[in-house]
Amino acid sequence: ATVPNGRKFKAIATGRWHSCGVTTTDETVCWGRIPGEIGRVPPGETFTALGAGENRTCGLRADGTVTCWGGGLGCADPFGTY
Repeated sequence: ATVPNGRKFKAIATGRWHSCGVTTTDETVCWGRIPGEIGRVPPGETFTALGAGENRTCGLRADGTVTCWGGGLGCADPFGTY
């Protein structure tokens, strides 16, 4: 997959088919083969770190809480907060 043009990243996580990154302007973006909810980053969220799996991504907020998005979360809501 090609990294989005012109963006600089301070954190990147890679899953099996996709990657997500936190830019130097605190925007979270995902790219690659991203079916379903994987590429749908929770709106209004800012993350300090990311982790990615086969079909999901999780973001660590500054307050230490985590939210995940993508497939296989086991709930109807595409976003899970932990």
